[in-house]
Amino acid sequence: MEESIQYKDNYVLTSTGEKDFGEITPEIARIIHREQGKIRLEIGFQKDGRGYGEKHIERPDRLKQLKHNGFNCARDFIEYIAKDYDAIFQGEGNNIVIVKIGKNSNIAFLALKQNENDKVIYWTVESAFISRPDYLKNKTPLWEKTDSGITKRAGKGAVQSS
Repeated sequence: MEESIQYKDNYVLTSTGEKDFGEITPEIARIIHREQGKIRLEIGFQKDGRGYGEKHIERPDRLKQLKHNGFNCARDFIEYIAKDYDAIFQGEGNNIVIVKIGKNSNIAFLALKQNENDKVIYWTVESAFISRPDYLKNKTPLWEKTDSGITKRAGKGAVQSS
């Protein structure tokens, strides 16, 4: 049985009822020269192939791909990536891309945002998808997790899919 998705304000909540799916820690933020902040998934929108957040990730073709790979919904996919990502790559402008490496590359695109109500700065999930392993080969790596659990600044081509 599929559990229902919970929401608070404009946010999708995790399976445990939290707003925060993960975090760009202060240590990682220093390494990648970006702001620290929690990772959140907004409800967002989807129209004519454009959008962001849960609605954009769950458009029919993408949702079918997620389900084929064992994820029931955008929430489950983002939880999988954001809790324990393996690498961060340069996105457009100051945006970043977090990656969970597995059989495929599980990718989430993040943009820095500030909540106008409580002035909290956080990283919002713009989009996410499962890609072929070579999708990242021409992307600029900013950070990677090592086998020992120590983080380091990544070099060109440092992150490889297994």
